[in-house]
Amino acid sequence: MKIEEKFRELQTKKEGALIAYICAGDPTPEKTKEYVEALARGGADIVELGLPFSDPVADGPTIQAGIERALAGGMTPDVYFETVGSLSANIPLVVMTYYNLIFRRGLERFVNDCVSSGISGIIVPDLPAEESGELAASCKKNGVDLIFLVAPTTTESRMKRILSRAVKVLMVYHAESSSYHPLSKLFFVSYICGDSHCYI
Repeated sequence: MKIEEKFRELQTKKEGALIAYICAGDPTPEKTKEYVEALARGGADIVELGLPFSDPVADGPTIQAGIERALAGGMTPDVYFETVGSLSANIPLVVMTYYNLIFRRGLERFVNDCVSSGISGIIVPDLPAEESGELAASCKKNGVDLIFLVAPTTTESRMKRILSRAVKVLMVYHAESSSYHPLSKLFFVSYICGDSHCYI
């Protein structure tokens, strides 16, 4: 299922989205499959599946610890896509990972692996929108959403540059108190898809 489809469904029902995150391979690929399918049965609308990388500079200590356990257990991109491809979950799946892994695998191959395993979105926290052209083009060609991030500290001019590159989906981090910010009426973290706002 595509992210946009899920957002439209939720918009029709006037509901927000329950979006869960799991570090794939923590503690094992088998448990990852069990957890994702349980989340889908339990009502999660979207699941972000972290693809572990050895230098997770954008993650806090809890996720870093999960990444260490997953890597120690043998999680690799090959195992990741095999695990995701075996899931029975009729909800959008999003991979969150670092650009090094995408670059090493090859951009086109990585995006194709996403498509074949049922992943409909990619989040790359260490890839600036200004340097995302090649990956964005591959995602657009293959119908995968490249999801950019903005924060309370993102200037309006930079946000416009990000929006000019965003295909359909944007992930917004912010606080209620950021009254100066153009997106200050949103709360905490939200996904924006076209004119649909789905809140976590």
